[in-house]
Amino acid sequence: MVRMTGVIEEGVKDGLVAALSGRIALVVIDMQRDYCAPGGVIDALGHDTSHFAGVGARIESFLSRNRRAFDLVVFVRTVFPSWPLSRALGSHYARTALRRVRSSESADWFAVQPEAGDFVIDKFRYSAFVDTALDAMLRAARIDTIVACGATTDVCVDTTVRDAFMRDYSVVLLSDCSGGSTLARHENALDVLDGFFARVHSSVEVEDALGVRSESRAI
Repeated sequence: MVRMTGVIEEGVKDGLVAALSGRIALVVIDMQRDYCAPGGVIDALGHDTSHFAGVGARIESFLSRNRRAFDLVVFVRTVFPSWPLSRALGSHYARTALRRVRSSESADWFAVQPEAGDFVIDKFRYSAFVDTALDAMLRAARIDTIVACGATTDVCVDTTVRDAFMRDYSVVLLSDCSGGSTLARHENALDVLDGFFARVHSSVEVEDALGVRSESRAI
């Protein structure tokens, strides 16, 4: 399992370069105060949120160096509409702190935010593909591969990665640019996703592969 190191086997690196050889989109998922900051839902569920500041800083750093390598950069955020919850959602949320009064700042970006030219997708469920325009946008741009990151690895990132793969996108997940509700859940999600749905690599490894991709396109 590849995590934080920048040295990977040559065959694995070749596979990563190949996965990034087509048209690619960076999809940043739910880097919002509700999931990443004290007072949000992850905090209310009793979990530490201090690691999300580092996750956001690494996404920002990765974007600052590699934004131009992507054909699309998409920021996804969860919003909560005014209409009532379904019976299923209401019943499930009532079991935990998921059912709560949200502050007006809960949907605000945390540590990293879109720039001019980036796209923003609003979602209402864990998956960025359910009842949104994301799939239509990616297909219109002829995207082959999604590079995903954000919060939380074990819920919205996980669900979005699975749905992307089920829609025939190749997926690369940035392990150090994603954060889970707990470290154990983060690691478990990475293991399952790497085994069945995505290539899991550090941002250093992906940046190196993007460099190889740029060199090959320049020839």
